Amino acid sequence: SGESGSGSTGEGGETGGSGSGSGSGEGGSTGGSTGGSEGGSTVTPIEGTVVVTFEGSKPSSNIVTVTGNYSTKKGTATIDGTSYTTCVKMESSTNISVTVDKKVSMILYFGSADAKFNAKIDGNNAADTAIDATAKTMTVTLEKGTHTITRQDTCNLFGIKLVPVTE
Repeated sequence: SGESGSGSTGEGGETGGSGSGSGSGEGGSTGGSTGGSEGGSTVTPIEGTVVVTFEGSKPSSNIVTVTGNYSTKKGTATIDGTSYTTCVKMESSTNISVTVDKKVSMILYFGSADAKFNAKIDGNNAADTAIDATAKTMTVTLEKGTHTITRQDTCNLFGIKLVPVTE
């Protein structure tokens, strides 16, 4: 009769354990589903230095989107030893969007034939200190998020280099 009492206590323990396990399982399932849906909408991560060019009249990375006109008759630009011939013409209707997942230094490369080498970033004119007239580049720091590049003076943009900033 002592053994029968012992078995009864064991069953009670199992029932309690089963109830607790079921609740925990539901929580895990909900968490997994939420994480999965967020993963689909992330921006392209920047791993090391990224150079975006416009050969073939389209950006070479989906970090950059372009609304505007391309040309292959506006000179060239050399980026890291490679010469590029396709540019985005910086016109009043041109709008270039850059989405970065971290703070970066952005270098804009303009054409060898250009007299001006600047652009508006998020609606603000370039600082003179950002312009390198010898290299025909403009360098600005971008915080994480989406930024717009629009025309300041008429020129031609051949490439965008994004370099993560380590702080």
